[in-house]
Amino acid sequence: MNPSRIKPNLEEVRAQINQTLTEEKVASDIEKFLDDAKRRAEIIVLSEV
Repeated sequence: MNPSRIKPNLEEVRAQINQTLTEEKVASDIEKFLDDAKRRAEIIVLSEV
């Protein structure tokens, strides 16, 4: 990182941080939901092809 670059304050990046954290939480929740659905799924083959 360039030390001469002025760093933004919290208020300037709060929305971006919030959006990033929300996206990560949603992705994590979707992954957990799909893993649980796969564990509980029961596949029954009615007819061999």
